[in-house]
Amino acid sequence: MAKIINKKAKIIVTLLNITFAVGLVAIAWWVTKPKITTKIISQAELANANGQNGQKCYVALDGHVYEIKNSIYWENGQHKPSGGQAYCGRDLSNIISKSPHGKTILSRMTPVGPLR
Repeated sequence: MAKIINKKAKIIVTLLNITFAVGLVAIAWWVTKPKITTKIISQAELANANGQNGQKCYVALDGHVYEIKNSIYWENGQHKPSGGQAYCGRDLSNIISKSPHGKTILSRMTPVGPLR
């Protein structure tokens, strides 16, 4: 009888551990998920977010605007590895396909809204 109770206790502890782990993953996702807004960004707003003089860095890709934050690859509004091809405040739809990362980098950017 004691062996059966011990096995049941181990199963319950294992299930609780799994539930706790899943809960932690869900919380981590909720905290780090990109905040999606419905703000429509004009061409002028995109151009003003040029990453210089304290301005935000926005880039447009395929009609959607993204904010670039805390990236070591962007400095003073320019994407350093692109050799002067990618700048904040611009539509990079035609340039992104030339990059080694392509559009996979979008998962690291914060969506701002559609470009008008």
